[in-house]
Amino acid sequence: MRFSLLVFILFQIGCESNRFDNWNEMKNKIITQESEINSLKKIVSNRREDFSQLKSEISYINNDMQNKIITQKSEIDSLKKIVSKEVENFGKLRSDIGHINNEIKNKKKELNSKIESQIYSIPFIPLIDKIDLSRLIGKKVGLYEVELINIEDLEFTGIDPNIDFQLTLSTRLLNTNKVPQNGLISYYQYSKPQKGIINSTSSKLMVDAQNPYIFLEGNGPYQISGKLVLKISGKFK
Repeated sequence: MRFSLLVFILFQIGCESNRFDNWNEMKNKIITQESEINSLKKIVSNRREDFSQLKSEISYINNDMQNKIITQKSEIDSLKKIVSKEVENFGKLRSDIGHINNEIKNKKKELNSKIESQIYSIPFIPLIDKIDLSRLIGKKVGLYEVELINIEDLEFTGIDPNIDFQLTLSTRLLNTNKVPQNGLISYYQYSKPQKGIINSTSSKLMVDAQNPYIFLEGNGPYQISGKLVLKISGKFK
């Protein structure tokens, strides 16, 4: 009986010892889990700080981008104004160039329609019966009027007691109606009753590119030589 009681007591004591060990094991597990929880809390806290910092950086970047966009938009608006102004200036410049071109065209028309006069000195001798003016008037379409201004370095042989010499200049061409349009100038010198020179125009001397000749008469018999001073008027340009 006593032995049985002793065994029972020892069994209880062993059970209590096992419970104590279990309790310590649970306590240690709780402490370990609490430590892990605290570590997780620190990790979460750090993550929150990182997230807050990231959020701040994103906000800064966003604000910076918005400011840059506003600045670029302002620059684009300025460029648009500059381009618009340049386009306006280009339009004005094109208009001015057009105006200048019109003025040039009008000047050209004016020059083309302007009659000019040029003086030429053309030598001749008794053997010459016509003078070709084509190299002076060119190939321009239109008529040229020829006037005899004077005869320089004049030499002649007298054969008439009343007239020292007589030189006749003439032209032959057809006008726009195919009608002969002849010109005639008489240039002569007489000694009686008083010495003098007559330069008489019966009809104007007219030449063109197809009929550029001035015909001479009288220089052969009177052996006339010298330089014809001619004034030619027409459109030379």
